[in-house]
Amino acid sequence: MIYGDRLVSGGIGGETGETEPVKALSTGPLPLETPKEGATRFYRVKVSPRGN
Repeated sequence: MIYGDRLVSGGIGGETGETEPVKALSTGPLPLETPKEGATRFYRVKVSPRGN
C-alpha cells in the first residue's frame, strides 16, 4: 500500500510512504495505520504478479 496525506493531480502527494509488503492470498482485513486526529491519509493499492 502506498499512502500520502493528500491527492495531487489524480495521484498521491504530500508526505508519502509505503507500508510493508502484504501478500493478499485470501480475503480479510488489511491493517492500515490510523492518521493522527484531524489528519487525512489516502491509500493506493500496489499490485504485482504472484510470487513477487
